[in-house]
Amino acid sequence: MIFKAEKEINKYRKKLKRKGFFSSSSEEEQLIAALELGKIGDPIAIPELIKVLEISKYRKAAAEALGNIRDQRVSIALIKALTPEGIYKSDDRFLSIVAEALGKIRDPSAVSSLTKILDLHYSLILAPGASARALGKIGGRNATIALFRHIGYDSSHFKKMVHEALENIIDQSTVPDLLKDLEDGDEDLRGYSAWALGKIGNPSVVPALIKALEDSIFVQDYAAEALGKMGDSSVVPALIKALVDNNLVGAAEALGKIGDSSAVPDLIKALGDSNYMMRFHATEALGNINDISSLGALEYIMKNDSENKVQSAAFESAVKIRSPHKLYPF
Repeated sequence: MIFKAEKEINKYRKKLKRKGFFSSSSEEEQLIAALELGKIGDPIAIPELIKVLEISKYRKAAAEALGNIRDQRVSIALIKALTPEGIYKSDDRFLSIVAEALGKIRDPSAVSSLTKILDLHYSLILAPGASARALGKIGGRNATIALFRHIGYDSSHFKKMVHEALENIIDQSTVPDLLKDLEDGDEDLRGYSAWALGKIGNPSVVPALIKALEDSIFVQDYAAEALGKMGDSSVVPALIKALVDNNLVGAAEALGKIGDSSAVPDLIKALGDSNYMMRFHATEALGNINDISSLGALEYIMKNDSENKVQSAAFESAVKIRSPHKLYPF
């Protein structure tokens, strides 16, 4: 409902200004007043809504209403609610509403406060995801870095929120900054920059990602994943080198995604690795490449590997290879 007349605005403002603050009219009327003032989106409502924000019973409605008004005073008030003291005395739902409101306003000065909420992903349910979404809307380098540093956490829901937020930020325009971070950032930032470059898929970054295969194992894994997503067969020799020289599990997975048969001999050798995850990804990669020359090795692993997970992967890969050639039964 949009009110055009100042008279209507003042009607709701009066409900919030009465002496004694909320003592003179019903709680329902006051709550409606806060919500309607927010719907107006007029800065005239800000001082009254900020007062409501400080009253626990109505602060959720006030935070939601303030999110409809893009104004520096609103940002300051909402950010204040995310101080350590404010977080301590607030519940998960309120913090999530504040984060969503800051995302609507898109004020870069909120990034630091929203990052504090991300750090509480282990104890809160709603607010960290809302903060990730807000950072995705705000965008910019600081928001991107904050999200990057939370991309590897175990909570599948939280991780999904962070990934989706990053996908809202990263695009072709971010490639120069990502390349710089891949070269000069700390280890976390180098790894996540490689991941982001793989998401963007610009072929011009391939040399930088190949170079990253010589970085730490953490960065190498992200670089290999990125190269696998890009699907360029010209990177196969570099991935094979990482597989053989660095024993990089991510390289096996990436080679399977690219599907180039020149990788088959080295993937077969990887089936004898002591790391069962290497054997698992090598068996999956061979199934994806679908080269009949690997069938014997896969059938051996299917029957003799010490890990059930690897045996199952070998069985599935062998079926993939046998099916087109009508090689039944085992």
